Amino acid sequence: MPKVSIKNVAESAGVSIATVSQVLQNKGRISEKTREKVKKTLDELGYVYNQNAANLRSRRSNQIGLIVHDISNPFYGEMAASMSRVIDSKDNMLFLSNTEGDVKKQERLTKALIENGAAGIVICASNETEYSYFEYLKKCRSQIVLVTRHEDKGLSFVGTDNVLGGEMATKHLIELGHKNIAFIGGLYGTTNRDNRVRGYKRALAEACIEYDNTLNISCETSKEAGKVEIRKILQDRPDVTACVFYQDIIAHGAIDYLRENNVDIGQNMSIVGLDGTEASMNMTPQLTTVSFSATDMGKKAAALLFDGIDGNQGIVKIIIQPKLIIGETTHRI
Repeated sequence: MPKVSIKNVAESAGVSIATVSQVLQNKGRISEKTREKVKKTLDELGYVYNQNAANLRSRRSNQIGLIVHDISNPFYGEMAASMSRVIDSKDNMLFLSNTEGDVKKQERLTKALIENGAAGIVICASNETEYSYFEYLKKCRSQIVLVTRHEDKGLSFVGTDNVLGGEMATKHLIELGHKNIAFIGGLYGTTNRDNRVRGYKRALAEACIEYDNTLNISCETSKEAGKVEIRKILQDRPDVTACVFYQDIIAHGAIDYLRENNVDIGQNMSIVGLDGTEASMNMTPQLTTVSFSATDMGKKAAALLFDGIDGNQGIVKIIIQPKLIIGETTHRI
């Protein structure tokens, strides 16, 4: 039995070869009626689309890459899930890679995706990423969108207002009467942390509360680190009545420790996170947090990526505004 060609499909459907090709690649401005007619003909004739051959011809695949530094963090898991829904709707495939903060691994994974003709890549680049990496991204064939970090690198970017987020969290605690407020989490010198601390300091200054450098505490972004640091606060600084955590996941660890040690959360220690993950909304007690909407970030990053793939835009920067979500972990004193 002879192999069915695109020409056979076009003749049977009464359309051009170009129209059949666009339907196969899910591209072009084709009416839904025509698209369905072509798809029906493809099925009837038993045409099999050779994706690998198409990739070789175009040097571009239907692969979309997402590179993050810590997939165990719920924020990035939610962002990936949101991206995946958009990518699936475009009949593309998402390839998720976790660098664990390793710059060399990040470079290796990026190069592999680009060399395999990935249509686009969304990247949450490590804080230690060098300038040459971003220059490489600018020259590659794949569409690139950076998320959460490195908004000043001359590439499309989706992020959030970290300064405002830190300020909102701190201001909420101040409005509840707290004055001795610690900021916990993240590594000193990293851009997102520095900006969230700027917001924290700004809220303190506006309330005429003196900034105490010893309450600006750095730690890894993990639940275990949250447990360790809240224990230190309780032991060494009994005057502290509230904490702002750099990310929700660190706050989760602190809450676990407080519950295990029968400390009344909210009454004896108020906790605010920064992220607004679904895990924080569903935990008991519900975490008071400033939401940066990982779901919205993933959706916007994917949409921006496809706009670029379709050639509809240049470099675009999207900043998502944070939102305070009051849960059960803060209380007036």
